[in-house]
Amino acid sequence: MPVEPHLPLEVLKRLERAEKNAYRARRLRIVILGWEGWTAPAVAMGVGLSRRICQRWVARDNEQGLAGLDDLRGQKSEGGIVESCVLLR
Repeated sequence: MPVEPHLPLEVLKRLERAEKNAYRARRLRIVILGWEGWTAPAVAMGVGLSRRICQRWVARDNEQGLAGLDDLRGQKSEGGIVESCVLLR
């Protein structure tokens, strides 16, 4: 899995060890393993997630850096369909 090097590998490993949120630590582990040359299926087996989910986290890290590893579930969206329907009326 191709990983964009935003930070040195040793810094990422230090961040993973210090991370208190287990889910974020696992996402850091995905990026670290990808950077070390592991294939997507091998990373997926190593962390217990699907290949596609691992690829998605690496893609978010490549695009946004460490901020891409934050969990965005439960946050309000930017309007979406409901707001669009109101504007059409």
